[in-house]
Amino acid sequence: MKRSDTQAIIIGLLPSNMMAHFAHAVLLVNSRYVLQLRDNKPGIPSPGMWSLFGGRIEEGEEPQAAMLREIEEELCVRLPDCHFLWSVDRYNSFYCAEVTYIYFEADFTALWGRQYLTEGQAAEHFAYEELSKLKIPPLIRDVLERHYHERFLRSKATES
Repeated sequence: MKRSDTQAIIIGLLPSNMMAHFAHAVLLVNSRYVLQLRDNKPGIPSPGMWSLFGGRIEEGEEPQAAMLREIEEELCVRLPDCHFLWSVDRYNSFYCAEVTYIYFEADFTALWGRQYLTEGQAAEHFAYEELSKLKIPPLIRDVLERHYHERFLRSKATES
């Protein structure tokens, strides 16, 4: 019996000709990072770790639309606005393949407290200095560090 691509994705295998694409949001509440504590169950990437909200881009879907859809599905709120940050190609050991990650930023301050979490164990916001104490996947830690340095440290340097 031949596995469908969907079945292969569910168990963490991708056909060699199929590259996965994911859209994630760096959400900020008063300059604090909003993270999702992922479910702690086998068969999902990074179980029991703090991560960004977002997910897989469906075939034919634009990255920004995918990120907005994922936020609405996971937090039951609509982001009014977001902007593109960057994209990264990285090998993903869960999928055993090269994966494209596309990152956006949005201010979540006005929406905080209105969200209803439908995926994961918790949603919290953290100061950058608190992140070192959290269990965060290496790629997400890299993204948060890059974001902090580009967004906050660079802006402080130009103010001086």
